[in-house]
Amino acid sequence: MKINKIATAIATGAVLLNALAPMAFADTDVVAGNGAGSQNQINSNTNNVTQVSQSNSAAISNTVVSSATTGGNNASANTGGATTVTSGPAASTVNVTNAANTNTANLAGNCNCQNGGNTVGIIDNGAGSANAVNMNHNNTTALGQTNNAAITNLITSDASTGGNNASANTGGNTTVTAGEAKSNVSVANAANVNVAQIGSVGGSAGMGSGDTVLISGNGAGSQNQANLNDNKTLSLGQTNTAVIMNSVFSNAATGGNNASANTGGDVTVTAGPATAKATIVNMPNFNVASLADCGCTTTGDLLKIAGNGAGSHTAINANNNNVLAVGTTNSELLSNFAIPTAATGGNDASANTAGFGLLVDPSVTSGGAMTEVTISNGGNVNNVGNGVTVPGLGSVSFTSNFSGLWGLWSSLMSL
Repeated sequence: MKINKIATAIATGAVLLNALAPMAFADTDVVAGNGAGSQNQINSNTNNVTQVSQSNSAAISNTVVSSATTGGNNASANTGGATTVTSGPAASTVNVTNAANTNTANLAGNCNCQNGGNTVGIIDNGAGSANAVNMNHNNTTALGQTNNAAITNLITSDASTGGNNASANTGGNTTVTAGEAKSNVSVANAANVNVAQIGSVGGSAGMGSGDTVLISGNGAGSQNQANLNDNKTLSLGQTNTAVIMNSVFSNAATGGNNASANTGGDVTVTAGPATAKATIVNMPNFNVASLADCGCTTTGDLLKIAGNGAGSHTAINANNNNVLAVGTTNSELLSNFAIPTAATGGNDASANTAGFGLLVDPSVTSGGAMTEVTISNGGNVNNVGNGVTVPGLGSVSFTSNFSGLWGLWSSLMSL
């Protein structure tokens, strides 16, 4: 028996970004109690950027030639006694497992829901004063995950037994037996898994406090303006490309035995069964994204202009922009070429002469021949939501060391 096993597991990237979750600190900006004719301005700018890029590329090529042969024995031209030729079973088993390209990212925290609860006050400034507060908050979280896999498997597996010869023997019984021939090839390809978790697992949508803007009590002819801009952008891109080509030749042959021109005794020729199997499983391209605590909402803003002097010019500009962009893309090209062949027979028992008083006819027996091909193609799964669920696997849990991901990977490979 010959067993070949190839296992390939490469290109795994894991990022735990609890430390990068923005902290929720509110700003308080106040222009108050300044004299007549004064010019007062506060510019407050906060920019939070979290950017993660993960990329894997794998090129895997496996060429396997596995052969198991038994037989080819010769016992001929013997005189007296029994002649027995036996060749044992031949088995060729090839297992190829390829596992490539995993990206994992865990961005803990409440996504971009940290902007609320700011306080802006322009209060009790003198006549003719010019007062302005400009508050800008820009929060950007960008995560990109990309996998490219090219896997080629070329496998030839041969198992043969038989080809025995026992001819021209005189006296006694002649027995030729060839054992079973089995060729089993198994190929499993799992490639390209992107897992992204942003926010807390099972959390509800983030709730931020509203902003408070108050312009009041400023003198006659004053010019007062408050500008608030809250911009929150969450961008997630997951892309997989897989090209998988499998060529499998699985051959099993038994028989081809010869027991001819024997004199005296019984003649028996037996060839065992021949079985050729090819199993191919392809599972490429899985995108899983859990976006908990996103789609942020805030309690109501309080914007108030009151009690300002005659001829004053007062304005509040408040803008809240929330953008959630998710793009998941899979592309796969699968090519499976499997030729299992099983052959038994081709035995010869000719020109045999029984001995005196023997009436047993020559016996020739060939075992059954069976071929079996199983090809399973899956993949191209995009799952985005509050929680991680993979079809066929159910819910996948996460911990800080991503143990849930490894369970996911194992489950994919066992399908």
